[in-house]
Parts: sequence; structure tokens; C-alpha cells
Amino acid sequence: MIPEVISPTITAIKNSDSRLAISDKAELREITALNAIKEKGSTQNLDNRESVLAFVTANPDADLPETADVEAQLRKRWLKRAAINDARQELKQKLAKAKHDRATEILKSPEVQKAHADLMARIAPPLAEIAHAYVALFGMSSECRDRGTGFRYGICETMPLDLFGAPNAWSPLAQYLQAAVEAGFVKASALPKELRGS
Repeated sequence: MIPEVISPTITAIKNSDSRLAISDKAELREITALNAIKEKGSTQNLDNRESVLAFVTANPDADLPETADVEAQLRKRWLKRAAINDARQELKQKLAKAKHDRATEILKSPEVQKAHADLMARIAPPLAEIAHAYVALFGMSSECRDRGTGFRYGICETMPLDLFGAPNAWSPLAQYLQAAVEAGFVKASALPKELRGS
């Protein structure tokens, strides 16, 4: 009944974010490899065999750094990761807006509006009728309590009090029906006076 919240814009933003996530993981692998070289004590010289061997062992798929300065490479990688993170944060905001816009289009569509109106038309008017019976049943239970007869033999033993609340203008049933009146799904005159708002 309700289509998925998806659009070409949403897909493009998600794809961009996925590419950035992959780049971020690659940068993290590079940082790990550079830290391994740094721990071996070779921060300045990748020209010696041991440093090259340590780098290749830590990350066999990576190219050797262009510069021999491991600290400079680490700074460069961390800056790139920070830029990736900033870009992903911006994409999150764009994605939220794109999803909100698409969801709004869906909810305003004639098909969804009609389906909702049909369901509400099946619920609100009968519930208003039930509300009249519930008010009368609640009154009967009050009389039984006030006159001391109690609740026996099935009389008022199954009250939908937890479901509907006490019949007043602030009960869950009244709040629902008042909202249905405001939305035009039921007439205010169809509600029991006890459940009408001010």
C-alpha cells in the first residue's frame, strides 16, 4: 500500500556515501601500515630494505608511500579521513532531507490519501456508535457500584476501561474521536456529549 521511500536522489546519495566509506577504510589501512613502519623505528627512510619489507608485510596491496617522511604521510591520511568524515556528515543531512521530501510526496499522493480515507471511514463512524454504547455501559457500572449490587453474573465484569479510558473528553477514545472530527472523518454530533471537546 505504501511504497518504499526511494528515489534517484536517495540512491545517488547512498552510493556517494558508500564510496566515501570504502575510501575511509582504505585510508585507515594506510594509516595502520604507516604506523607499523613508524613503530619499527623508520620514520624518515623508506629506502632501506627493512622499512620496505615492514611496509609491504603490513599492507601487501598498498603502494609504497611517495615520500620517505612517514609523519607527513600520516598527517596527509588523517586529513583525508577528516575530510571524508565531514563529507559523510553533509551527505547524512542531504539523505535525511531527500527521504523526508520523498516521504512527503508519498503521503500526499492521491492513492495513499484515498486508502487512508477509506480506512478511516470504516473505523471512525462505527467507533462513534460504539462510544455511545460504552458511555451507557459505564453509566450502568457506576449505578451498580453506587447502589451496592456489585459486578456479578457477567454484569459489567468485562469493561473496556483499559482500552477506552473513562468516558470523558480526555480519554484515549475521546482524543481519537475528536481528532477524527477535526480531520472530517466523523461529525461532532455523532459523538456522545461526554466525549466532545470544548
